[in-house]
Amino acid sequence: MSLANVLVVDDSPEIREILRRSLVREGYAVDLAEDGQVAIDLLNANSYQAAVIDLIMPRMNGVQVLQHIRERSPQTDVIILTGYGELETAATTLNLGAAYYFQKEPFILNLIPLVVGRMLDRQSLLRQNEQLIVEMREANQELELSRQRQLRSFEHIGRALEGELGVTDMTAVLGQALAGVINCDAAAVLVFSEDLTERPVMAIVGQRKLSRCAVEALVGRLISESGVLLKAEPQIIQTHLVNGTEEVNGQTWSSWKTEPLVARETALGLTLVARYRPDPFAQEDLDLLRVLSSQGGIALQNTYLVARMRDLATRDSLTGLFNHGHFYELLEAELARAARQDEPVGVIMLDMDRDPVHSLKAVNNRFGHQAGDALLREIAKRLRSAVRISDSVARYGGDEFIVLAPGCGPEQVMVLAGRLRKQIREEPFIVGEHKIHLTASLGVVVSHEQANTAEQLVQWADRACYLAKERGRDQTCYWLELLEKRT
Repeated sequence: MSLANVLVVDDSPEIREILRRSLVREGYAVDLAEDGQVAIDLLNANSYQAAVIDLIMPRMNGVQVLQHIRERSPQTDVIILTGYGELETAATTLNLGAAYYFQKEPFILNLIPLVVGRMLDRQSLLRQNEQLIVEMREANQELELSRQRQLRSFEHIGRALEGELGVTDMTAVLGQALAGVINCDAAAVLVFSEDLTERPVMAIVGQRKLSRCAVEALVGRLISESGVLLKAEPQIIQTHLVNGTEEVNGQTWSSWKTEPLVARETALGLTLVARYRPDPFAQEDLDLLRVLSSQGGIALQNTYLVARMRDLATRDSLTGLFNHGHFYELLEAELARAARQDEPVGVIMLDMDRDPVHSLKAVNNRFGHQAGDALLREIAKRLRSAVRISDSVARYGGDEFIVLAPGCGPEQVMVLAGRLRKQIREEPFIVGEHKIHLTASLGVVVSHEQANTAEQLVQWADRACYLAKERGRDQTCYWLELLEKRT
C-alpha cells in the first residue's frame, strides 16, 4: 500500500519540522512549503490526500491556498492552523471547505497526526460507501419499496455516525442502524474504552420483545468473541435494551454474525446481528454490517479524540482535576442555572497548610519534586472521594484546590467542608517509607448570602480561607464571619 501524501504549509521552520516528524512517524509521506506560492506549485505537480496550512503567510495566505485546493484538488482534506483564533475567520475557512480550524497550541500540534488519520479513514470509508451503494443499486434495480427505504436510512445513518456523539449515544445509534437496515431479529453493539479502564457499554435492539435468555445469549456471545480484549463480567457492562412490542416465546438464536469495531488497527468493540431462523445472512447484509461497523469504529475514534482534546483544555495534567479556567466556566454556568431555580451554590477554597516538616514544600525539598507530585495526586484523589457526584473539584494553583457544590446552603456546605478537611488530616500520607501528616485550611461561601458572581464568590472563599489560616490553620471559616469581623 502506498503512503498517503500530506502537504504541510507554514512560514515557521520550527512548526514545519514538528509536524513533519510527527506525521512521518505515523507513516505518511510529507512535503513542506514555506509559503502559499510554493504550496500552489506543489499542489499543481502532486496529489495530496491531506494538507495542513498556516493561515497567515507571506506572498499568499492560507485562505487563498484553500480556495485553490477547492477548485483544483477537491479530494484533498484541509486543516487550517492559526496563531490566533477569530470566529469570523474560522467560519470563512470552514465555509470554504476546510475540515478543521485549530489554533497553534502545543497539544493541538501533537494531535494533528490523529486528525489526519481520521480524515483519511473517512475518505476511505466514503469511497467504500459510494462503491457499495453503486453496486447495490446496480444489482437491485427491482428492490421493493421497503429495501429502498433501508438504503436511504443507511445513507442517513452514515452521516449521523460522523457527528460528535458520546460513546453511549453512538452505541445506541449504531445498534438501531444495524437492526434497521439488516434482515435480522436482533442487533447488538459492544464498546470498550481504548485503554480498557472504563466500564464497557452495550446496546441491544430487538425487532420484537426479547426474552431474558435471548438477551443473555447475545451478551455472552459478544463477551466470548471479544476474547482477552474484554476482561469483564456481564453485570458490570452498561447495557441499554431496546425492544419491539410483540413478544417471542421459546425461540433461540440459530444464526449469528459479528464484525469488529476497529480504528487504525485498534480494537474498540464488536457488532453483532442474529436471527432465529438458521438460514445464512445474504451477502448484501454482510456488506452493510461491514460498512456500518467501519463507520462505527471511526466514530468511536473521533469520540475519544474529542474527549482527549477536551481533557487537555479543561483538566490539570498532574492531578486530573479540572483546571482553574474551566472551574470558572462551570461556576458561571451553575450560577445561571441556580438563579433560574432560586437555589444556592456553595464554593469551598482549600489551601494546604505549611509546616517546616509536614507540607508540600517540605516534601519537595526533602524527597524531590516527583514525590511532591505524587503527594498532590493523592490529595486530589482524597478530595474526589469526599465530594458528591454533582460536585466539581479543581486545582486552583500550587497546593490550592477549589470545590463547586451546587444546591448546598450554609449547613450542607459546611458539612462537605468538614469531610474534605477530615480526608486530609485523618490518615497520614505515605512518601517512600515516611508518614507525612498534612492539614488544610478551608474558606466557605454560599451564593445566596450576597455575592452572586463567580469572581465575587471565589474572592470571598479565598479571604475566608486566609482567615482560617490566621486563626491557627486546620480549620474552616465561613465567609460571613469576615463581615462580622469588619463590622
